[in-house]
Formats: sequence, C-alpha cells, structure tokens
Amino acid sequence: MIKKFSKSKVGQTIIAVLIAFVIKTLSNTIRWKTFDHKYKLEALNETEPIIVVFWHERIAVMSKIWPLDKPLAMLQSPHSDGQLIAKAINMLGFQTVWGSTNRNAAGGIIGLIKKAKKGVSIGITPDGPRGPALVCSQGPVAVAKLAGIKIFPIAWSTSSFWRLKNWDKSLVPKPFSKGIWVWGEPLEVPKNASKEDIIRLTQELENSLNFYTTQADKYFGHINEIV
Repeated sequence: MIKKFSKSKVGQTIIAVLIAFVIKTLSNTIRWKTFDHKYKLEALNETEPIIVVFWHERIAVMSKIWPLDKPLAMLQSPHSDGQLIAKAINMLGFQTVWGSTNRNAAGGIIGLIKKAKKGVSIGITPDGPRGPALVCSQGPVAVAKLAGIKIFPIAWSTSSFWRLKNWDKSLVPKPFSKGIWVWGEPLEVPKNASKEDIIRLTQELENSLNFYTTQADKYFGHINEIV
C-alpha cells in the first residue's frame, strides 16, 4: 500500500513537499562558507547561462548554492524516482528537463540546449541517475559544445554527515554542521571539438570534479572517511 501511495500523484506531491521542506530546512541550518570566491564570482556574474556539474552523491543540498533570481534547469530522469525529485526541485524554484546522461541522452541534450538558448543555466549530475558513481558521462561536454557555454564543476562537504546505503553512497549533512562550497575552474568546449576532443574533455571534467570534491572533503579532514 505504501509503494502504491508513493507512485500516485497525490502521494508523490505530498512526498515532494516533505523532501523540499527537509532540503531547505536542513541546508539553512548549516554554516556555509566558500573555499575560494574567484570562480563563484565568475560563474554568477556571467551574463550568459552556464552549466554546473556535481557528483550525484552530493545532490542532497546542492540547491542551496544557486541564487533563485537566476533561472536554472536540472536534468531529471523520467522514471518514477526522477519524477518525484523533479517535483521537489520545482518547489525549490528550479526547472526540469526530462532525460538522463545515459538514458534518452539525445532528448535530454536537446532539451537542455533549448533552455540554454533561452538564457537558463543548467545543472547536471554527470554520473546520474544510476551510475556508475563518480564516472563522468559525455553529456555536459556535448551540451557545452552545442550551446556554446562554460561548465563549472562544484562540490561541497560538511563537518559531519550521514552516508546512505544507496548506489552512490550519497552524503547527507547533519543539521547545524559547518559546510564548505568549492567552485572549480570553468571548462570551455570549442565549437569545433572532435569526438576525440569530447572524450578528452570529459576525462578532464571527471578529474576536475574529483579534485574539487576531494578538496572540499580535505577541508574537514574527511578524506579517509569518504574514499
């Protein structure tokens, strides 16, 4: 009965409201600071839309980093879990594009490019929605090439957290902990990038995401706990 309720429209709406409330309340209890404001200022002062990428394991409070006066669309898988998350992020002020980095990738990329052409920035978890964890798909680089916009890798960590037992072992920060945001150096993809260039730049993006995520974890001495 619980599973049936969670799949219903009413059930998904109620659960989404609870998820949005928990995310907003939890993220507001954390004492956040930014590791280095340089790339954050560059990203948020951009007149053109940008792509922000982060590992799926860090999705829990990622909404906190983005100013709501700047429109942002998240790529979401159309399966039932994705629809539930989409409802929650819509309540937090973000738009949705249906697709994923590994299923219906072409449709997702087209939808994201359309958003970018309208001045909407894009959020992507390049290892979502089902992994493998911490392995970057070519989606963000492909979108950046076709839309002509920059990719900014970002990460966060907190002084204390829970580690879930799901496929990517997601981190959930504990209330009233200290938090750090790390904005990374942007990646630009040439319009004439070849298939080989896209493969190379995707690996660069994966390395960059791992570097900045490790940097965030090291800030609180968590590196041995995370790995």
